[in-house]
Amino acid sequence: MEAELASLQAALARVKKAKVLAQAQIETLLVEQKALLAKRDADIQQMRRTDEREAFVRAAQDAQAAVEAAAAVVASQPPLVPPSPQELGFLDEAVEEADELDELEDFLRNN
Repeated sequence: MEAELASLQAALARVKKAKVLAQAQIETLLVEQKALLAKRDADIQQMRRTDEREAFVRAAQDAQAAVEAAAAVVASQPPLVPPSPQELGFLDEAVEEADELDELEDFLRNN
């Protein structure tokens, strides 16, 4: 009976030792899992930053292309310059003729 009890106690000691080793392995695996999750989150954040940076660069390139296209359109059109005084001379003549007509109408009304 004592031999059987000693055998059972030895088996219990082996089971307890195996349990301690298993718990230590579980703790190690949990630490590794946390580290892997943290690395995954950091990688995801880095990918987002890279995507945002690339989107910003593409937007800047698109804006630059739009500016260059607008500049090309403006450059292809004739320059806008104010009319010369000679070109505006016909307005002076039209004003003078209108004044003469007004004077003539006033004269005809009064006489």
